Amino acid sequence: GGIAWLMSNRGLSVRMKDISWDAIALGYAQAGEYFAQLKKRRRMKQGQIDRAMNRIGASVDYHGFARVDLVVEAVVENMEIKKQVLAETELHLSDSALLCTNTSALSITEIASALQRPENFCGMHFFNPVNRMPLVEIIRGKQTSEQTLARAVAMVKAWGKSPVVVQDCPGFLVNRILLPYMNEAAYLLQEGADIEMVDKTISSFGLPMGPFELADQVGIDVGYKVAKILEEGFGKRMAVCPLLTAVYDDLQLLGKKGDAGFYKYDGKKRVVNPAIAQFAAVGKNREHSAEDIIDRLLIVMVNEAARCLQEGVVASAGELDFAMIMGTGFPPWRGGLCRWADAVGLQTIVNKCETLDAVIEERYQVSPYLRELAATGRGFYPSQKESL
Repeated sequence: GGIAWLMSNRGLSVRMKDISWDAIALGYAQAGEYFAQLKKRRRMKQGQIDRAMNRIGASVDYHGFARVDLVVEAVVENMEIKKQVLAETELHLSDSALLCTNTSALSITEIASALQRPENFCGMHFFNPVNRMPLVEIIRGKQTSEQTLARAVAMVKAWGKSPVVVQDCPGFLVNRILLPYMNEAAYLLQEGADIEMVDKTISSFGLPMGPFELADQVGIDVGYKVAKILEEGFGKRMAVCPLLTAVYDDLQLLGKKGDAGFYKYDGKKRVVNPAIAQFAAVGKNREHSAEDIIDRLLIVMVNEAARCLQEGVVASAGELDFAMIMGTGFPPWRGGLCRWADAVGLQTIVNKCETLDAVIEERYQVSPYLRELAATGRGFYPSQKESL
């Protein structure tokens, strides 16, 4: 529904296809809600909304798909289901149509193995909510053609969004950096940190919300599934925190959409969920200062960002920072994650990593690229001398 809204709001005719009319009705409701928000802010009049909603068609079959330029699949985050849906969809498209998957972590290359024209396929990862988040990750699979990437980037720009091209790996770019931060927050909680203090510390640093509020907003189920994909892809250094597993498996909390997660919600009011306390008893006497919290949560992101740059997941520190600002709300006045790390000093970051690595298993092992930059006195960005 959010993606359909985006296209219709840009004057395009769009068709939603699902397996039932009830599911399609949910898509229409989502698009209608986004238009209603624009009307409330006096950005659109009812007549404009009516015309835009009329640009959204729907069907439970593939009628009309032979004429479309682009299909964005947005089904559940399950590899086999995505393969099945995309392979079936491809049979109804022209040879030149662009086929994309809106996935937050699944391998584009593996999904493409089910397709006859993998060169026409790429990832197109929208960030939620679609009407507010400007970033779209364009993910290159092994067989994705340059033409497909160029077309995808051009389309996303035409919709008023900000595309960043990234390579295929578990979590791609933003989630690969963000999930270790959220996972580390769960480890802090397990050690006895206070939920509200952690969130307030990170909000004071400049992010729009703290990690626990963010987990509730995104959906604990969604975050947990992406965290498991990262653990499977990168092993022990991305091991999902036992507390997070307990919150998901034992308490079966969903977050804000289920009225309870790390917080309990009652309309606009919220309080810390007391049910979490039973899993956060270990080390309850351990206090964490604001400096400790920032070190633990931001340094783990910097370390992963260095790995992404070393592996060529993204072309430059500038693009990485742009993606983190646009995709996570990282405070732009700090210049982005890499620019902040340069301001702190990479040798200082390495020293703190080593201190943490001595007491925390694997999660703070210094990435080779970060160590190399620090050892040579360089930053993620070239200095003025290097630029000259």
